[in-house]
Amino acid sequence: MASKAGAGSKLLVLVMAAILTAGLSARAERGATVPVLPQDASDTRQAMAEAEVRWIAGKTGWKTASVPRIEVRTTRDLAIMFFGNAEGYEGVRPLALYARDQHILFLADALALDNLLDQSILLHELVHHMQIGNNVEFDCREETERQAYRLQVEWLREHGVAQPYAFVGVSQSQIDGLTCP
Repeated sequence: MASKAGAGSKLLVLVMAAILTAGLSARAERGATVPVLPQDASDTRQAMAEAEVRWIAGKTGWKTASVPRIEVRTTRDLAIMFFGNAEGYEGVRPLALYARDQHILFLADALALDNLLDQSILLHELVHHMQIGNNVEFDCREETERQAYRLQVEWLREHGVAQPYAFVGVSQSQIDGLTCP
């Protein structure tokens, strides 16, 4: 997801808002978790990101990229970075952002990486990192998002989520609708 609000269509922002809203509310409702073993939170993030980068490379045929620097911020900070204001878009604040030019992945302190939905949000942002690292060309930003969402859904299916679109809180037609203006 971009680091500036104007970097995509309104539909892109609406789809992102739906996914981020799901991330905030679905955690308690769905309760799907995967045990996370490392004791240090940064070790956990690093190990998870490395595993997800390998998974992405295996699915896409891209070369495996090193994990970007990961920084933890508040959702308020991320909203300011993405939307330019602390309130976000219709009250929704991002849970993760990838700064393409800086190669930094920002995660919200609200993410619980023992949760499949939150792990899939990390994976989504790592797809963007690997798109950049592998010089994948797209006609527009919406195409990068469509690919990231499709891989996120595939990853969730492989991790036992029977209805990944509902789990994420977005429909397949919304993701398929992410096309160039």
